[in-house]
Amino acid sequence: MKNINENLINSCFYINLPARIDKNKDIEEHLRGLNILSEFERKDGICPSALGYKRSSGTGKFQHVEYSIACARAHLNIIEEAAIKKLKYILILEDDARFYEDKLYNGWENAMSAFTQILKIKNWDILYIGCDIGDKELNKVDKNLLSVKQASSSHAYILNSNSFDKLLELKNEITHLDTHMSFLFDKKYASFPLTTVQKHINKTDIMETGITMETSFWQKTFDKPIAEQKI
Repeated sequence: MKNINENLINSCFYINLPARIDKNKDIEEHLRGLNILSEFERKDGICPSALGYKRSSGTGKFQHVEYSIACARAHLNIIEEAAIKKLKYILILEDDARFYEDKLYNGWENAMSAFTQILKIKNWDILYIGCDIGDKELNKVDKNLLSVKQASSSHAYILNSNSFDKLLELKNEITHLDTHMSFLFDKKYASFPLTTVQKHINKTDIMETGITMETSFWQKTFDKPIAEQKI
């Protein structure tokens, strides 16, 4: 059995700030443990200073929106490169993403199953392989696939090439990528059940403060009634 769907070969990336050698080591160990490290290419994260922003003289930090813009730009750079190379699909992880594992399944295999299933659907925009689902019920359209209306996160997802230009046309306007994707895309899907979480840390790169959500937060987003639908 292949570890990756052939449509994603040479199309998987993770984002990591050059200064965060520790986080790069962590995600490499995680991906190596799943025997998929060779499928991923590291891409540089972007510090707000690279975009001309300056730290506050009072706090010594950038403004929250400046962190978000820099984070979005790192994602958009990958998407722009993918468009130039005419890639059909791309999978993007942030370096705190972790594929969930329990006794019944592992998240990577779940992601590949959901991706295989979404290929039956025409003109889909995004497959979240990790997100906070705002819908009141889970609209299940295949064994490992949900149709979603409200979803938020950018730590783990797969984009269809037909969605590249939708984002790139707004490249200089996007401040919070997860919000833009949720409102911009009509055909949004999510893998099912829980596929990725974020490594719980007390200090995030995007704000140099705050925390990432614990696994229980991501588990809770799937603790909803399930409605079966046809594709």
